[in-house]
Amino acid sequence: TAAVRSAFEKLLPERKEKLSPAAEAIITGDPERLSHLKVSPWVLERVILTLHKIWEGSENIHLTEKEKENFLKWADYLVEKIISSPLPETTLTNFVKFLQNPTGRKLFFLQPSKGLYETLFDIFSVSSYLTNKIYVSPDLVEDILTLYKDYPSREEIERDLAEFKKVKNLPYIDLIRRFEKSWTIRIALIFIADERKQENILRLFKALTDLTEVVIRDIWEELGFEEIPLALFALGKFGSGELTLASDLDLVFAFRDLEAKNKFVNKPQEFIRFLTAHTPEGYLYKVDFRLRPMGTKGELAPTLDYFEEYFKKYARTWEKLAWVRSRFIAGDPRVGERLNRLVEDFLFSQPLTEKEEREIYEMRMKLQSVAKEGRGKYDLKLGYGGLVDIEFLVQYLLLKKGKKIENTYRALEYLESFYPQLSELKRAYKFFRLLETANRLIKPSGGSTVTEGDLPKLSAFLKLPVEELKEEIIKTRKMVRETFLDFLG
Repeated sequence: TAAVRSAFEKLLPERKEKLSPAAEAIITGDPERLSHLKVSPWVLERVILTLHKIWEGSENIHLTEKEKENFLKWADYLVEKIISSPLPETTLTNFVKFLQNPTGRKLFFLQPSKGLYETLFDIFSVSSYLTNKIYVSPDLVEDILTLYKDYPSREEIERDLAEFKKVKNLPYIDLIRRFEKSWTIRIALIFIADERKQENILRLFKALTDLTEVVIRDIWEELGFEEIPLALFALGKFGSGELTLASDLDLVFAFRDLEAKNKFVNKPQEFIRFLTAHTPEGYLYKVDFRLRPMGTKGELAPTLDYFEEYFKKYARTWEKLAWVRSRFIAGDPRVGERLNRLVEDFLFSQPLTEKEEREIYEMRMKLQSVAKEGRGKYDLKLGYGGLVDIEFLVQYLLLKKGKKIENTYRALEYLESFYPQLSELKRAYKFFRLLETANRLIKPSGGSTVTEGDLPKLSAFLKLPVEELKEEIIKTRKMVRETFLDFLG
């Protein structure tokens, strides 16, 4: 026993301090030492054995003596944070992933503090998406430790960008990426901590949209685009001011005339390259230009005259729906004004025909046919009774009313006074968008498709029983489809 004791002593850091039960459990890999904790034995075993592997230098993590010392010092806290989180397995997986980056490991164990750990475990406990962001750039964590209790205003984001430029000694292409990432994480953390997520989901969208606009306009200015007779418009969720996490940007360029186009023909491509280029800080945005005239076959930046002719002669019915959400973002305001007038004329100069109404219905059904649906799988966007039902219906009714409102929720509020049966769609819209956002947070590449396997994680995050959540999804989809068919069936 003396020999065993001697060997055991050598495993410990040199400073001999009384070990806590959690530290002993981690060193020995024995979860029984913590059997008094109120958690399922299976979860406790998984947590302790994984932390034991980290201690022993496996899991692709090798700790220095100083790191081991701090590991033991904070052992009780770490075990408690993992097992008490809504999703202990997710928390543990994300924690291990972060430590696999040597910079993340140093940050975690060499600068331990309650504030740092609280922020990191807020991320680990819910979001693989955010963990991936800080895994790639662990020094981002220092930027996000200034926590905001509420969703920021556009003015706050602009002020912070001005400060950021003064203190960060980085090339602009990396600086703006770092800024965008740190603010995305801050805003997501506010959402994670929000006790009234469904009521405040629109505030999350506004904050993310404001951030994107501040970033896009700053790049436009930084690249010297302000003197070019070129306008940038947003469609889709960016146009409607309802961006969520990891949203693509639907963008459209317009030149004033052929002379401007010939002179600055390469500028739009330069702008796109800047947004999508991979640098040590990653890329900024995924950009989609399929909503431009003629889609992928069309020119990247047509002239205003081309837009005028296209809208009159070639544009298809579904493009009217898309352009209801168009919005000027940056560039020459005179070009922007003219394109806005052309859009208004395109949308409202002629009333919708029966043929166009039928085409809207057929287009919706065509999108449903490519939805990722199946047994125990719900496509909240394209699937039966999904978000596209609500969006198509709203855009169709706005066209009928001759009213352009980009934001889907505000449009529902406006239309509800004419069609009271739409009031239920407001709740459905918030519910689906909440699920979509939560899904994107929880999964590294979560989109709008929710599977049966995702439901326990979503239910833990949203604090709703699994069966209740599943029932709500089924019931809401049915109601949305019935409302859609009331108008376009």
